[in-house]
Amino acid sequence: MTPWWFKRVDFLRRNALRSQQIQAIELRGLENLKGALDAKQGVLLAPNHSFHWDPNCLLESARKLDCPFYIMTAWQVADG
Repeated sequence: MTPWWFKRVDFLRRNALRSQQIQAIELRGLENLKGALDAKQGVLLAPNHSFHWDPNCLLESARKLDCPFYIMTAWQVADG
């Protein structure tokens, strides 16, 4: 996963959010995450909701931090 691909396909995520009438994602505490990433610390983000749009929140965080994330999800999310 390269930053180039990450930025290149971001329009797909934005279109998916618009199709669900999601106008914005509010993120709080990114300064803590940025500090850990800048310090080269390992970070594990574990959303606790079984909501199909959780990955979009993670991807929006990654976009704002300019740092692609590796994301793992249950197979049911892709089974759709």
